[in-house]
Amino acid sequence: MTVFRKRAPFVRGVALALFVLYLPACTTWRPQSFPAQAVIRDTHPQRIRLTRLDGSRVEIANPRIVGDSIVGTNRDWGRLGRGPAVALDDIRLVETRETNGEDTALLVVGLGVAALAVVAIVAAAAQDDPPPRRPTTDPYISCPLVYSWDGEAWRLDSGTFGGAITRAATRTDVDNLVYATPDAGRLRLKLANELDETDHVDALSVLVVDHDPDVTVAPDGDGNLHSLGKLQTPLGASDFRGRDVLQLVAAVDELNWQSAPFGRSPDRPEDIRDGLVLEFVRPAGVNAGKLVIDGRNTTWASYMLTELIGAHGTATDAWYDSLDTQPQFRQQFASLAARTGFLGVSIHTAAGWEHQGYIWEAGPEIAKRQVFPLDLSRVRGDTVRVRLESAPSFWLIDQVALDYTTSQPFTVQEINATQAIDHAGRDVRHLLAAVDEHELVMETGDYVELQFDLPPVEPGKTRSFVLQSTGWYRVHTSLTAAPQITLLRESVSDRDAGSRISVRRMNEAWKVYGVRTQ
Repeated sequence: MTVFRKRAPFVRGVALALFVLYLPACTTWRPQSFPAQAVIRDTHPQRIRLTRLDGSRVEIANPRIVGDSIVGTNRDWGRLGRGPAVALDDIRLVETRETNGEDTALLVVGLGVAALAVVAIVAAAAQDDPPPRRPTTDPYISCPLVYSWDGEAWRLDSGTFGGAITRAATRTDVDNLVYATPDAGRLRLKLANELDETDHVDALSVLVVDHDPDVTVAPDGDGNLHSLGKLQTPLGASDFRGRDVLQLVAAVDELNWQSAPFGRSPDRPEDIRDGLVLEFVRPAGVNAGKLVIDGRNTTWASYMLTELIGAHGTATDAWYDSLDTQPQFRQQFASLAARTGFLGVSIHTAAGWEHQGYIWEAGPEIAKRQVFPLDLSRVRGDTVRVRLESAPSFWLIDQVALDYTTSQPFTVQEINATQAIDHAGRDVRHLLAAVDEHELVMETGDYVELQFDLPPVEPGKTRSFVLQSTGWYRVHTSLTAAPQITLLRESVSDRDAGSRISVRRMNEAWKVYGVRTQ
């Protein structure tokens, strides 16, 4: 565990500045003193406003640096959103949008609050002893990233097979590609490793889905695709502290719910779990539904996973070997990881809350839409109550909805890349063509550009593209540090140990800069 001591004024000032910039003001735009690149890299704003040199202004949602420009990524499910792009050298002023009121501020800023805790820890460690792993651009790990070419620029469209941190955990992930735009009958993707890890990609293909224009498709955690019709918004939504958060989860609008990080004690059971309780109208005679979640994990969730892995130190390889060779040990770890970092789904029945399973982690880079089939046969009355639960500050949830429509027909064609050229100019198609353990191994900075030839669209149908990928990744942590035995023992002591450790670590992060958490 990191020991925090008094910090240099510069680091303290930077962290406090970031903290102040992210906390309350009422739906106003606050000017930033940092360059646009730093604002995006360090605080991950959901929306920024840029003033150009000529005085004109433009708002950009989900901003990202692409080449020499800031590119917007307005994610509109079922349609291709094309956000604006502004050259970095044409920016006079950067502003971030902020929200008024303590409760609303803590809910809306979401990723910013959790990310600032990471900033505090990383800054603290940097002022004392060098961090054990080599420095990276981002203080977290995730998974391989996939970009789509939208006809004008590369857009981040997926973080794939998240959570598959060892070979035995290899999984096939399925994810909507929202920005992929055909050009002359072809589709272009870029697979990239941008974080401090080694990626092992066994297979990658595109599912071409043709469906009726009034239908969209999205995957569940097992990779099955579901048709979606008209989505039902909640009648009500509150978090575990009773806050009304309906406005934050009623639509895909970049206003995300995240649990409030303050006022939590690792010693109080009610403080180490958080989530949402939602109510939906239940049509008469309906015994099944499709829960639809648009969301992603926070930077904090990813950082905590990195810390847990790094805590093994010189025993890291032995720990990985145990995960790969001992199914019971692997299952125990998977169960604890799911309890901490996944979204537990329960419905309310006559017997009380009934656990129905988990929604898989989504990674911190970009929101994913995931479908979770619900069994409503034991629900009584005309209201469906759904509970989502995880460790505090691990999820950003943009929308929760229910779909009661029956499944509509759609056709799926799986296509492999007709071209796959890596960063060194090598053809790697044979490594990605099938799940056969002939893996594409990617180190930090490696990438592959892929091209797919598309079949004709069925007459009268609308087309969607879905990424299907199989693989795993190995996080780079110190292999020479002494294992943190006390922490590791605690992490497996009970099913809520991960949540408890996370709350304690976040409190420690705030205390570095004198922020009272209780």
